Amino acid sequence: MRPLKLPREVLSSIKVRVLYRPIDLADLPKDYPLDKLEGAKIINFEIASGRPHTERLSDVVRRDPDNALALFNRGLAQFEGNDLRAAIADFTKAIELSPNDLHSYHYRGWAYFKLEEYGAALSDLSQQIVLGSQRRIRDEKDPELRAIGAVASTLVGIALCQVGRFEEAVDFLGSVAETKVYELDADMRIWLLLAMYQLILTRGAQELHDKTIDACDEFIGFLRSTDGDEILPLLRNAYHAKADAQRQLGHIDKALDSYGHLIAWLRADVDKEVTLKEVRGIRCALLLELAQADFEAARSYLHHDGFDHQDAVILEIRKAIETRILKYYGISPEHENPSPGYDLPRRVIPEEKLREIIRDEATLLTERLSQPKDQPFPILSEKDVKAIIAHGKRNSWDERAERDWSYHTNAFKYVHIIYNRWLNRGLTREILARADSSLHIQITRKISLEGLPAWLDLPTGSEAKLRSITDPIERTKMEVVREFLRDQKRSYRSQQRKSRTTSSRPRGRPRSKKPEPT
Repeated sequence: MRPLKLPREVLSSIKVRVLYRPIDLADLPKDYPLDKLEGAKIINFEIASGRPHTERLSDVVRRDPDNALALFNRGLAQFEGNDLRAAIADFTKAIELSPNDLHSYHYRGWAYFKLEEYGAALSDLSQQIVLGSQRRIRDEKDPELRAIGAVASTLVGIALCQVGRFEEAVDFLGSVAETKVYELDADMRIWLLLAMYQLILTRGAQELHDKTIDACDEFIGFLRSTDGDEILPLLRNAYHAKADAQRQLGHIDKALDSYGHLIAWLRADVDKEVTLKEVRGIRCALLLELAQADFEAARSYLHHDGFDHQDAVILEIRKAIETRILKYYGISPEHENPSPGYDLPRRVIPEEKLREIIRDEATLLTERLSQPKDQPFPILSEKDVKAIIAHGKRNSWDERAERDWSYHTNAFKYVHIIYNRWLNRGLTREILARADSSLHIQITRKISLEGLPAWLDLPTGSEAKLRSITDPIERTKMEVVREFLRDQKRSYRSQQRKSRTTSSRPRGRPRSKKPEPT
């Protein structure tokens, strides 16, 4: 399984708790050397100033190289300044002088974690948890122990995920919620959120989609009851993870509901407009994954509430349409990946050329979706019709094998590639019948069995004429006439079937009349 990366905006919201440790001068012996005592006072002064200087702390270490607290505080200052290697060296010396100092293990493990050296981070943070559990037995109410213990458990859980030990990670991440660190300190809430979110990622990586949905529901419930700048990216990602798990289980409608709930929550805040657009774009893309690619649902969603669709939404829908057509051909959506399912001979059309055709087709369909629903169907000129007929004669369906096409070629794919200049741009089945009657027969048969793919707009001649009428009144009149003619035809066919059935019955010998009584 691939390593699980937390979102950048989530990591940036982490507030590092740097806890410097002053020296209690009252605990020093009376015969404590004056230069070392002066060093202890410098350490306390630097900590009290709020911004300890590494140079001043280094002076103290030179005076007293065996002072574990001086080494720890200097390492902490270097850790805060992001000089992680130097900080690790000081923490290591402090641990040698004071092997049971869990604070040195904590920050050295954190430094290793920031360097993405997860094995060393696991070792130090696990040792810190062990030492903390021993101290917690003596002092159960120590809030500092509970706080750094929650941080360590979260970091251990994330590090375990990075090395693929997911079940162990679940135990550590689950223990963070039990500490209730957010009740002790508001700044510690982010660590509970990180633990809960990492648990969602872990379940997703294990492909335990039901458990992922449960973890998302618990996480979303906690997020919606709290406030903070870090809430929005976590909430958005939680809803995305839940919708993705529902999509993996085939519950597309539920995934759409998840995005709908997120949009309803975001709509009340104007500052969240960018995120709202992103979520709407993904929700539109999910609409296209419904059965038969529900383009009309996507169109109604695009024009809902006067939403500005000239941004991320259009891009998401175009990608979704392009992906759907590529999958129909058995081609991977990722351009770099090989496509073993590509069943057309390379001599007929190279994969790169087909990708280009599909990309243009997706762009055209997306433009159509962004337009009002009652856009007229384009009617081709007589010149274009003659060009199509000539093109069809040169590329006859019956002679496809002579041009390296397979005998079992999909008729939809054939018409899509051969007639791509006119498809979705005015080509009708009647024109196709004049150009290639054999292909028209195959297309008609396939439509009756499977229906047209949603991305293939190939109406009959009468449907095209109806759709070309822009006046709604005239269009309604035409629909009424068409429905009347259909009823007449159905009635006539029904009468024909009855007459054929009656005439085909075998007739017996005529019965003789009974003699009349005298």
